[in-house]
Amino acid sequence: MMSFGALIFILIVGIVVFSMGINNYNGMISLGNQVERAWSNIDVILKQRFDETPQLIQVIEQYWEYEAGLLEKLAKARAISLQPSFLKKRLKQKI
Repeated sequence: MMSFGALIFILIVGIVVFSMGINNYNGMISLGNQVERAWSNIDVILKQRFDETPQLIQVIEQYWEYEAGLLEKLAKARAISLQPSFLKKRLKQKI
């Protein structure tokens, strides 16, 4: 028969191994939850990006219209400023 000390030692080793197993299991569950949370964050970011794309396109189109209008006004102003009648008028103002 086993001695009382050996029985206690085996019992303590069994409890330690059991508690280590439980600790490892809980750690794996925790890591699994972190992975799910990370994927959820990625899904949220991708949804935000998808939702912001039409808004970005709208802003770009508005800026494009502004630029087109501005270039048109500049071209008209340059054409007017290079006309001989405008140049004569400017020269008279300076003299």
